[in-house]
Amino acid sequence: MVFMGNGGRALVDSAFASDRFGVRFELQAIASAVDLTVFGYEFLYRGHVRPTSAAGWINIDRGVLRYLGTVALGLDKPCFINVSHESLLSIPESAFCAASQKNELRFEMSEAIAEAMLFDQVCEKANRLISQGAHFSIDDFGAGLDGSRRLYALDEVAAIKVDRDLLISASGRSNAAKMLAASVASWQAAGIQTVAEGVETEGLLSFAQDLGFDFVQGWHVDTLAPAKQTIISRSFF
Repeated sequence: MVFMGNGGRALVDSAFASDRFGVRFELQAIASAVDLTVFGYEFLYRGHVRPTSAAGWINIDRGVLRYLGTVALGLDKPCFINVSHESLLSIPESAFCAASQKNELRFEMSEAIAEAMLFDQVCEKANRLISQGAHFSIDDFGAGLDGSRRLYALDEVAAIKVDRDLLISASGRSNAAKMLAASVASWQAAGIQTVAEGVETEGLLSFAQDLGFDFVQGWHVDTLAPAKQTIISRSFF
């Protein structure tokens, strides 16, 4: 599937120069851990050149939000959008709200460690957006030291996505597996959806299913619930 659009401002980031017809993305499936039916998708940047600066990623995030605030995808499924701390602070609230009104979105709070003042600013803005109807998820829980910090700083959390390394670590230790399963159950009891990320083998899929995750995502899942290829017109960036 290819989504096309027009509008927006002139291209501003040289990282897009080799994307002749548009900026390429992949909508990776997030599937039910029970029967592998597609629950939703995550927007993943697949441009020929990856930006090397925060400003480059801000341009990408801004363009994606402009696109999603203009075009209804028609998927009838939630789409997860990872936004950096810098993007969350730099892009106007109106862009997040417009995108949320046009499409069913889950904004993923970055796993990057932020110093205290920046973290507080990010959470304050996220909570303002939540009060206006936006949905936020915790990305890569377990990849760093601030997973719980992000979880308790947000007024409402739609989903927690557990990092692949945490899954692998827990799969090799029975006590760790029990603790992770208990965490998954407690999050679900609080109304938070749970996603096992980086499911790249049949073994990890089985482990995520045993732990009771709601959903799974990763390369192995792609073979069972294929991703959609997406091109967004360069005019949005």
